[in-house]
Amino acid sequence: MLTACLEVEDQLLIVSSYLEVRPSLGALQCASRDFRGLVGTERVWQRLCARDFPGSETERTAPASSARSSQQVASETTSAPPVPVVLVGAEEEQQGPLRFDEMRERATWLETWRAWAALSTHVGGGLLPNHFRRAVSAWRRIRASLREQRLLRIDASLERSAGVGADAATFADMEAFLETVARVPAAGGGGGGGGCALRVPSSLKALLAVHAGQVFDNDDSRARCAAADEADAADDAAVEAAGGGSTQSRDVKSARRFFSGVLGGYSVYDDTSTIHLLPPRDALELNMALATQTPQWARERIAGMLLVGASLNHQRFVLLDLNERKKQQRSAGGGCAGEEEEEEEEEEEEEEVEGEDGEGRMVVMSRSFECGTLGRGGVLRLLETHAANLESGVLRAGSLIPDGPDAPISRGISLFPAAGRLSSDVTTRGVRIRASALCLNRESDAGLNWAYSVRITLLSAEEVAAEAAAAAAAAAADGEQAAAVAVVPLGQCQQCQLQSRHWEFVDADGVTRVVDGEAVVGKQPLLRAGGGYVDLGVPGAHVSGDFVAGDFVYQSQSGRVGGTDRPRVPADVARVGRACARGTFRFVPGTLREPTGPPFDAVIAEFPFALPEFGL
Repeated sequence: MLTACLEVEDQLLIVSSYLEVRPSLGALQCASRDFRGLVGTERVWQRLCARDFPGSETERTAPASSARSSQQVASETTSAPPVPVVLVGAEEEQQGPLRFDEMRERATWLETWRAWAALSTHVGGGLLPNHFRRAVSAWRRIRASLREQRLLRIDASLERSAGVGADAATFADMEAFLETVARVPAAGGGGGGGGCALRVPSSLKALLAVHAGQVFDNDDSRARCAAADEADAADDAAVEAAGGGSTQSRDVKSARRFFSGVLGGYSVYDDTSTIHLLPPRDALELNMALATQTPQWARERIAGMLLVGASLNHQRFVLLDLNERKKQQRSAGGGCAGEEEEEEEEEEEEEEVEGEDGEGRMVVMSRSFECGTLGRGGVLRLLETHAANLESGVLRAGSLIPDGPDAPISRGISLFPAAGRLSSDVTTRGVRIRASALCLNRESDAGLNWAYSVRITLLSAEEVAAEAAAAAAAAAADGEQAAAVAVVPLGQCQQCQLQSRHWEFVDADGVTRVVDGEAVVGKQPLLRAGGGYVDLGVPGAHVSGDFVAGDFVYQSQSGRVGGTDRPRVPADVARVGRACARGTFRFVPGTLREPTGPPFDAVIAEFPFALPEFGL
């Protein structure tokens, strides 16, 4: 009898591999009593999980939706599956929009299959379980960092977008758009017609299924965002205290929204940009405008790309380039009917990493359609790298406009690296200087255009002693590298004023450009021990002269640095890595008018002009 049952179960496993769950598997229950009893077994549904949602059969965790029907809830709260088996499908009426933003342990493989089926139906299929797990994890890490750094407005914009807008109809419209824009005829009438169809990749569906962009106005979830409203009120008070006038008469709501891009931003002189993750419909509308209202050469440049994020002033765009994915499909399938082979040279190292994970290449683009590669591996790799940078302190919260009455309103994620190999941090006689660079464009024959950010503070006596002890400990543990920091003389003064600057900008070929001058951005701040400064300028400069809490921060541009384009072959990597900046700031103890000691030079430790491995 046992042998007979095992034989029947084996038969069912084989047969079930060729049947749709509904209606075929349900009809199979009527074929025999044995089949009827075995349809709901764990072994069958684990195999169906493996067949329908590859990767889901390794564990019984599955997407959880906070808007489920009563039948779904009932099926999830009982360990015994109903017989006959009923699939929760697209035709079942749902209680509001589905919200997939977490994973939940399931009691049975049947429940696991149902949960993945609900998500698959919602996005129109084509979503890999591993991508969804990665998306949930990355978003959870990002939101934890946002809350830790009190970026509540950005966190609230994600709360409002959970489960809204990323559905099968939206993704179908994206693919219809790709079918049009991916075949823009070349100048002279070439191209067009036929070819491999471009599909929205699994990783993008996963990312948008959890949080469908950033939504700032949604009355249904406004109650969850009360903390962000309190932060807005605090910013208003800070602006008015700084002399910015009443915020009631100014359009601060749109300003706050502008600086609340979840992917970060910067402000250097009149170049200001913060990257928002766009809701899918908004991204599609802007994508269509770029594809239909731009010159022919621009349309050809962005053919086969999907817009993912953008600054609200359209200074910068982040796109997912699916053309390499199409090349992989052509290579795997032996070519696509009606499509001519492209006649473009490919660099060797690009061939090796082309379309990692088959999820496309991330591209950043300026408003002049200058494009540069952020990295390969699709949007999930970008999101995971962003999460890691927020957790490690490489990216931190701050006022993107470093000073002035609007500084509190401009609080967001700064893209200037605050820690790690792309930044420098050194203290000279209590003056701590941190510096890093940020690429403002990604494509140039004359070298990339760089901005740099400098943060200066005068440490207290206690902070100086702690830093000296830490430097000595690091020297003992790390040898020469730490010793180089330890030899910087440490001392203490109650206040000192910046007098002049000396910069050395070194390109990839070792050519050095020296810049000397009085002050920095027209200011000679008077630093106070323990943090804070008095905002003073050179004679005739219009500055407040008021005490400002926190570090003195300024941002400027180095201009184009030769040889800092993205390396095209491995031999170029070492050469490009030599581009850097370093220098000194001269300080006077006391004030320039009433010095209390001789001037000294505070070191600006060397920091590179180098692009991050994967990021903006």
